[in-house]
Amino acid sequence: MPPKLTRTLEDLGLRSAPDEFDRLAARLGGLVAVRELLVHPESVLETSDMAPGGIRQWLRALPIAADEQVRVGWPGDRAAACMPFTVFVERYDDFWYPAMDDVVVMIEEPRTIAVIVLDHEEHFAFGRLTTPVSTDKATR
Repeated sequence: MPPKLTRTLEDLGLRSAPDEFDRLAARLGGLVAVRELLVHPESVLETSDMAPGGIRQWLRALPIAADEQVRVGWPGDRAAACMPFTVFVERYDDFWYPAMDDVVVMIEEPRTIAVIVLDHEEHFAFGRLTTPVSTDKATR
């Protein structure tokens, strides 16, 4: 988890909780589904040489409404928080540190689940899962 994440979330009126992470992992069918998404993403961004403004531009260009509620998860810490997508975009660099964290953002759509993965190797990926599983694979 990024340093001072709890304080950042509190300042935004948000909270992180293990039960939120469990819901995220269950809805995604476990983290195995997220790994598979990284192999076949709809869109990918290499961020190592990018300024924050360019990263925010890529995030804003994704087919996600600014006011859409998203669930943001930190798998390494088994923590997650819900927030509007615009908050995530504007503060992504408070929620994710390169070489330190993986972050998973889940957006529930009518027939799919959209997912953004920010990995510790400075790759961002976006894609959709059409058949999420929501049982025993949730903690993988």
